[in-house]
Amino acid sequence: MKEELVKKISDEIYKQFPYLKDSKPVISSVDENTFRLIYKGQATTESNFPISLIVRVVADSSGKILKHTTSR
Repeated sequence: MKEELVKKISDEIYKQFPYLKDSKPVISSVDENTFRLIYKGQATTESNFPISLIVRVVADSSGKILKHTTSR
């Protein structure tokens, strides 16, 4: 996947999930036109406990986000 497309996708994800701002995605290919990007980060709960969060993004080869999921 081209670096400019990764930056475009990452900018959209960082707007929605600001706690991932320092996270670089791990990229894998789903098929020849679809890619999976996995972002890992940490946030703090209201009671100041750290919580690990993962955002998985599926995007096509043009940089369009098809879907994203979050988990903790």
